[in-house]
Amino acid sequence: MTVSAAFTLERNAFTLKVNLVLRDGEVTAIVGPNGAGKTTLLRALAGLESISSGQIRLDDEVVDDAMSTFVQPRNRACGYFFQNYVLFPHLSALENVAFGLRSRGVPRKEARTQAERLLAQVGIASLSARKPASLSGGQAQRVALARALACKPSLLLLDEPLSAADAATKNDLRAGLVERLRAFDGCCVLVTHDPVDALLLADRVIVLEQGEVVQDDSPADLAAHPRTNYVAALMSLNLIRGEAAEGVLRFGDGREVHIADQSLRGPAAAVVRPEAIGVHREQPLGSARNVWRGVVTLIQPWEDRVRVHVEAETAMVATITTEACAELTLEPGAMVWMSAKAVDIRTYSLAPSNVAEPL
Repeated sequence: MTVSAAFTLERNAFTLKVNLVLRDGEVTAIVGPNGAGKTTLLRALAGLESISSGQIRLDDEVVDDAMSTFVQPRNRACGYFFQNYVLFPHLSALENVAFGLRSRGVPRKEARTQAERLLAQVGIASLSARKPASLSGGQAQRVALARALACKPSLLLLDEPLSAADAATKNDLRAGLVERLRAFDGCCVLVTHDPVDALLLADRVIVLEQGEVVQDDSPADLAAHPRTNYVAALMSLNLIRGEAAEGVLRFGDGREVHIADQSLRGPAAAVVRPEAIGVHREQPLGSARNVWRGVVTLIQPWEDRVRVHVEAETAMVATITTEACAELTLEPGAMVWMSAKAVDIRTYSLAPSNVAEPL
């Protein structure tokens, strides 16, 4: 299936504007801050929300044109995995999976046989008689996934499929989901807040901010070339934008960042990994050509290290060891110097954009 979604959807003071083409065999992750329109996009594709203008097509079929055509959810070749699973509490795992098949007219015995097969495929055939209240989060997730796949959808929509899982089981569930999505040959759209999920599960990542697409890239390109501060933060990167010329990236007010790429010209951005930034209490005199002075605004644990947030010429984040943090006696409000070598700064041109213009 090819999904063409070029529409606007207006609800109260919020407007979602997209112009996307989604294809078979491709897992597309939708990421963005809260309120960006991620779930609204899924609901529009599923037919749970009607659009205000434009058109949604599933292959050659128009399923919503905001005027004369609106195909009901039950008549779209679509499976929906809800964020909190939304399993029917009074039905067993088997009956939950068979529900969609039964609602589409599949005879009871055949529906149960297909449901049993799907539960076996997701590894929980032995739990078919259990009600949702007696399932763990991971088990409920597998039931919800099997239910979404039961009607053999051409379009699979997953809304935060791992958000309800605890930390102890999330990695295992993610690995299982990777395997299931590899076996799914239709079009899959996945909403997530977790960059790890986007990197591991998706072939393509679309970033929504304030209801509009701001970036549409492969996971690798998204990490290498973040186009907004939100994307840079999501991918644990510092992003600096300006005009490049002769090995220097200049801000609008005349400030400069030295870069290694002497050939870069025009609107450009630099990304600096937090690990590549040094933090000092005195102005450094070493080989780093880029030095910023600022105020520590936040110190937070980060795996086995510490992340230091600094408000300098631009907001920056550095990752240092806990020992270094103690030696520097860092705390919010402390004045520090930050440094980065030009060779540790990755740069790329910001023009032209590879994002389709919204309607």
